[in-house]
Amino acid sequence: MGPSGSGKTSLLMVMSGIERLTSGKILVNKQDISSMNEDQLSVYRRNNIGIVFQSFHLIPTMTALENILIPLDFAKVKNSLTIANEAIKNVGLSHRANHYPSQLSGGEQQRVALARSFSVRPKILLADEPTGNLDNENSKHIVKLLFELNKKNMSTLLLVTHNPEIAKNCDRIITLEDGRVIDDIKSENR
Repeated sequence: MGPSGSGKTSLLMVMSGIERLTSGKILVNKQDISSMNEDQLSVYRRNNIGIVFQSFHLIPTMTALENILIPLDFAKVKNSLTIANEAIKNVGLSHRANHYPSQLSGGEQQRVALARSFSVRPKILLADEPTGNLDNENSKHIVKLLFELNKKNMSTLLLVTHNPEIAKNCDRIITLEDGRVIDDIKSENR
């Protein structure tokens, strides 16, 4: 958590290897990802990371199902179509599988983005304000779904949010300000 400009998104981007550090190291399972080259980072992300962006980053010329298939195909996962169909079913959108992003509501697009990120069963899921562009009803649904899928897949979830009600669902709440940790507490509700 933290105000806009506090470094939350930047932290997720360096943790994923999408952006480079200016100093220091990033260790994940005792592996220094900050020293990896672009090819190594690509493999690291493919094998370990799922990302849910605030702005869904769906490919507009591909159907919902095709968007979910992308990371599976990159990872050369066997039975990718079966897995993608299960992923879209898990987010309640089987009936919208052949629709393009422009034909989906904001909440539906975010559910497709969640299905895509969880389809490869990432060890670590990074979620950057996953409800930031949604109305209150869709936000509640996405948060519930996010934590259900996280539990089902037994992954580590790093969630950026401005909403203290969403943060209460987390085991630990770290607050950033001006790029620094100012608070790190265990959640009372977990």
